Amino acid sequence: MTKTLSLKDFEHNISATTWLSADDLVQSGAVKSLREVETHFWVGRVADGEGIYETEVIITPNKIKAFTCECFTEGRRLMCPHVAASLVKVRQFLDQRSLERQARRDAAAAAALAEPSRLTVRDALENVLPEDLQEFVREYARRDRDFALALKTYFAGTVTETENPYALVLESAMPSTAKTPASGSKSTDAKLLREPDFRRLRKTLDDLEMQMTEAAAQHHHRSTYQIASAILLKTNPILLKLDDARRAAVLGNIQTAFHKIIELGQVAPNAETSTSAASEASSQHSISVNLPSPELRDAAWELVFSLGEKDLLPPELLREAVQFLSHSASDETRFQRINELFDRTPHPAPHFVLHLFLAALAVRKMPYAAVRVLEDYAAQPQTIRDTILQLYYLNHWAAVSAAGEHFLKQPSALNPQPSTLSPQHRREIEDVLLFIAEKSGDQERQIELLRQRFRQGGSLDTFQRLKDLLQAEWPAELRQLVAELREAGERSKLAAILATEGDAENLAALLAESDDFALYQRHEGLLIDWDKTSVHDRYLSHLTAYLGEHFGPPASAQARLQLHSLLRRGEAELVLDIVRALVATFPERQTLAAELMEMFPKNQQKRVFEVPPVIQPVVVA
Repeated sequence: MTKTLSLKDFEHNISATTWLSADDLVQSGAVKSLREVETHFWVGRVADGEGIYETEVIITPNKIKAFTCECFTEGRRLMCPHVAASLVKVRQFLDQRSLERQARRDAAAAAALAEPSRLTVRDALENVLPEDLQEFVREYARRDRDFALALKTYFAGTVTETENPYALVLESAMPSTAKTPASGSKSTDAKLLREPDFRRLRKTLDDLEMQMTEAAAQHHHRSTYQIASAILLKTNPILLKLDDARRAAVLGNIQTAFHKIIELGQVAPNAETSTSAASEASSQHSISVNLPSPELRDAAWELVFSLGEKDLLPPELLREAVQFLSHSASDETRFQRINELFDRTPHPAPHFVLHLFLAALAVRKMPYAAVRVLEDYAAQPQTIRDTILQLYYLNHWAAVSAAGEHFLKQPSALNPQPSTLSPQHRREIEDVLLFIAEKSGDQERQIELLRQRFRQGGSLDTFQRLKDLLQAEWPAELRQLVAELREAGERSKLAAILATEGDAENLAALLAESDDFALYQRHEGLLIDWDKTSVHDRYLSHLTAYLGEHFGPPASAQARLQLHSLLRRGEAELVLDIVRALVATFPERQTLAAELMEMFPKNQQKRVFEVPPVIQPVVVA
């Protein structure tokens, strides 16, 4: 899951198709055995058709933190209808439980007004002396770690003597087994976290996230930055050491904190630029009252840069981090920071460093620099592919086009090095370049890419796209393509073109030049409609030659197998004629006749040996 959703209205942020399917499942009562196995951890079973799928969801307290389903395939992240249906039932249950609690509270309040029957917390707080309350809190916090942690989390913002009190709160929430060496612990294995310790850490993260969201809503930018930076700096280092379930639970907090940092670091349009008129300057001032200070925006940029530099960003945040950092690369100081990071990083650079450097160059209108940089990674085709796709997703299409076209080139005198890209990599990059050409209206580039793809793979889908694109110019293109393929000896691709164009005469002439009988069978459907006699002769010639060199039951079985191609096309009479000719040519082979007769129903097998009647010509007196 790439985005933390609210349980209250998650249906507005998922696919409409998924929601409609989930609603149908709920209405039909398909959600079974829904239960809360641990606090906020729900497990259910959803009947869908003939299958029953087990779902798991984590909700704390009103956010959907993680989910999974038995129907998920590898790498899936988007919500399925089974998870959505389970979430609807969880929401209904929680709403009902909330109503029941409110009803009990209302009843208790009414009873208290009528006649106080018990001592409430409010009664105690209103009558206790401040110094006695402090003494109680101090003593209770000493005995109850969870209470102490909740107390520190809630009131951390009031501590002004330390640079970031929220970082100290998270330090307290992490047992020694989860702390990094920088925090003073010798152990770095976060998998040693006991379940109570992990629940305590998650509760602290959720409480901090709530405070951070509230601070952001009230434009308390410094508090927002402190909480978000504390979560990122203290939690990111242990993320890689958590198992999948725990990692998914914590990742939501990290993503929320990261997005708050990004919001702080982004400059609102026209927030800092005052133009000429005093009234406009006054208007600008009123707009910027609620904006983060330049120092805080710089701190946000430095924080994200530092996390990337230290390889502390989870993969789910790398693209957003690169986009955020490179967006300001037009600033000379920040570009120099990015440039220096790339220069001092040993080759090969990690993906984050490489992608950030090339994105910064693209922002500075230097797209062709991507080719020169990626030349050093020619022996790493996966890195080239990942980088080109990353630049594409960041909308740096000029850099994508330059690098993609360069690495797709075939060896030539000017470019003697063969491409190391696999067919799958080439296909992905070609798809990206085609999409860019389509969106930019570059028809000439689309045609060239489609030509290359067809010549390399012979895909008829590509052929049809090329034909649709050229329209009136297609006949000339077809002649040129046929000439090139004929000269290159590409009979298979040329035969596919002729068959697609319905040119049976030239197709028959081409196939007559080849001994590739499998290629002939691939296109025999068109030839049957054009000249069935030629198909009869080709089969008879091929099988006669084959049986002349091969003997015994295996050869007979192979002949039967070859004729099945025609039989599947409904050409029983044509097959019968060929079988009669073969049996007559090889009368001594008993296994041949028996094998070929097996292709026909028993009541028709005797027709193999029937001599077809000779039709006498009619003589007109």
